[in-house]
Amino acid sequence: MSHKEAQTDVDEAVLKYLREVIPWQFAKKKIQPEMSLQTELGIDSLGKVAIAFRLEEEFGVDLTQFSGSLEEILTVRDLTDAARQLLEGPQKGT
Repeated sequence: MSHKEAQTDVDEAVLKYLREVIPWQFAKKKIQPEMSLQTELGIDSLGKVAIAFRLEEEFGVDLTQFSGSLEEILTVRDLTDAARQLLEGPQKGT
């Protein structure tokens, strides 16, 4: 699988899991990368944790390898970037 295909798989998985945890009042919104997880999609810290665990299960990544914190993940783009970082593993020199 190419790097581009892996990124597409991650993006699709993130969107799938976002749709699973979005409260019903926000469910009809079209998800855009710049959207705020909390204010525009109604996803709180527990929702972020649920998504993180689903990604861990699907892709076999170790959440302890994520160099940031869940509080830093504010937008859909932040979430997909964090998921990609987890899949790519620790960077050389870190």
